[in-house]
Amino acid sequence: MPFSPEQGIPSEAYQASEAEKPAEAKKETKEREPKPHFDAVVVFGAGVAARETTRPDKSKKTEWALPSQAKMRALAAYEIYKRGDVRELILTGGRVLQEKHPDAPSEAELMQAYIEHLALTDIKRKLRKNNESAEKIEQTLAQEQEKLRQTIRLEDKAINTIENFAHTLNAMDKEPDRYQNMALVSNQFHLPRIQKLAQLFGVEGAAISAESQAHARWKEKDRAPEDHYRHYQKFLDATTAPYSDPDRLAYLAQHYADEDPRLPDGFPVLPQEKIKSHLAGEERWEEGLAHMPEYWIPQAAFVNPQRLKEMIRINIELQSFVQERFGGYFESHYQKSVLSIEDMTDEEFADLHEKLKTVQREMPPKDWAIISTEQKYTSRNK
Repeated sequence: MPFSPEQGIPSEAYQASEAEKPAEAKKETKEREPKPHFDAVVVFGAGVAARETTRPDKSKKTEWALPSQAKMRALAAYEIYKRGDVRELILTGGRVLQEKHPDAPSEAELMQAYIEHLALTDIKRKLRKNNESAEKIEQTLAQEQEKLRQTIRLEDKAINTIENFAHTLNAMDKEPDRYQNMALVSNQFHLPRIQKLAQLFGVEGAAISAESQAHARWKEKDRAPEDHYRHYQKFLDATTAPYSDPDRLAYLAQHYADEDPRLPDGFPVLPQEKIKSHLAGEERWEEGLAHMPEYWIPQAAFVNPQRLKEMIRINIELQSFVQERFGGYFESHYQKSVLSIEDMTDEEFADLHEKLKTVQREMPPKDWAIISTEQKYTSRNK
């Protein structure tokens, strides 16, 4: 389905469609081993955390871990995989710390390791509950790990969300028939920007909040006491409210400023200042995507030529930018309009493609962040 601002986040609709299947239909699809709901689920990275520890000999050791938001995204991907709803998980995120730490793993690699940890822990718990032998457990774990690794594809070149899209689509566009139905997974606060990027890249699919999938996992009665579940439900209710809802911000700031033992593994614990920073930052980047091609096109231009042609064709603001920057050059060198994309030779379009890659990137002004964010917090404290 196409993305649109009016459409919102269709993850609940996706879950409802599964729940509303009649019992007979569910039985029939189970017997027939149906095609997964999604050909691919793209999971966006959220950075890498470096933690210094001290060895017994007093020397320092750096350990690498996923930030809590990235854990929740990986957990969501695992839940979708566990239900049999996806054929391929595409985990995105490169070696964002490579400049300072050449040995640091990529975001995608850490997410894969975490998903494997979740899967193997679940299977081990189930097998032990059934009193399976150690040999049976070891064999089953090895088989599941192999199956999972065949399902996962890593996109570990990108260092930000824009490049995530470009590199992922480059792989998908080589096999278009293989990727007819896809979904994009990230945290709730990140999804509006994901949706905007999907529009810019001409991508169709479902946007699924990581929180909605974590909710499904947490809802299982054998995983947590009932009061914990109710506590987490409040969090989900707060984070799925619109950004403009001051009650949402107030609730997050009041109840989730510190670590809370009642929250599940992967919960994105954010201090109040970080909540404000995230919301304001997301608005700033979204405004940049909407109004500043020079902010996003240098990295989006890593995409393949056919995809880039379509992006220019569907985006009037990008057309204006291309005309303003390179119109004179194309008229003098090739005696044609820079917007005559379909009439260009491969060589001419390659020239434009390279020029877009070398555009000096400009960041959206800081005052494009939500001006009202501070006002919301001020009014909350009155």
